[in-house]
Amino acid sequence: MLKNPPLNDKALDLWIYAKKLAENPKITSAPEAAHAIKSIGVVGAIIKDKTKNYELKDLLSDDQLTIVKTLEFFSEAGIPIGMLPAFHFYNILPPIRSDFLQASDPEFAKELPKHDLIIMSMVKEIGTTPQQRGYFGDIGYENFNDIYTQFPHGRLISSSPLQDMPKAWAKAAHNLEASFIVTRGGLNDEISPKNFEGDERFATALQDNRDCDFGWTMTGGALGLIARKNSLPRYEKHLDANSTFGTALLAINND
Repeated sequence: MLKNPPLNDKALDLWIYAKKLAENPKITSAPEAAHAIKSIGVVGAIIKDKTKNYELKDLLSDDQLTIVKTLEFFSEAGIPIGMLPAFHFYNILPPIRSDFLQASDPEFAKELPKHDLIIMSMVKEIGTTPQQRGYFGDIGYENFNDIYTQFPHGRLISSSPLQDMPKAWAKAAHNLEASFIVTRGGLNDEISPKNFEGDERFATALQDNRDCDFGWTMTGGALGLIARKNSLPRYEKHLDANSTFGTALLAINND
């Protein structure tokens, strides 16, 4: 078990903010707003295997796209970002070596940062066995050229060995105090809102939205949106009912 904290690198935070968020006209920043997104957990994103001097190019471009599009949808809905939000990356591959599902243990979760938003970027639903991890090794990527051709490495090996635990995803998100969880991927092979079903603390706002335009990308994947029910009152008065996320979130209390 990888009881390590997620990777948070202030230089990488700055790269993401400066190059992808600050000048994006679709993303609203409101540093003083109580409902702004200030801490973001990113599960499954892949970072080049190095230990320092992270740059934007060290984060897989497809994961960059998932982050940016997600924050665009929240801004459109009336939920801005804070000034220079902190990104905390979870992946059992090097260099991160942090298993998000360790947070399903309340005692271990006390040691972890708390998040307003958790993004799950193409995380495989089936966890890996110790034999698989032992055979292929916990190998990181010095470059991304072969990331989609090495099977079952890459996205599969980055899955957690704890994924078969009942309600593990919901427990971890709850213990990290997430208000929202966004999933990107297919319903049958990646983590999606169905993995949060049965936990009454959360409600699915979008189950399988394929109308959210990600533009050209190597991988497709529908967008899912889950909300923590007791967090919704803090956001409701700010939500735009004419937006994709706003409409979906407002519908939760009207069901």
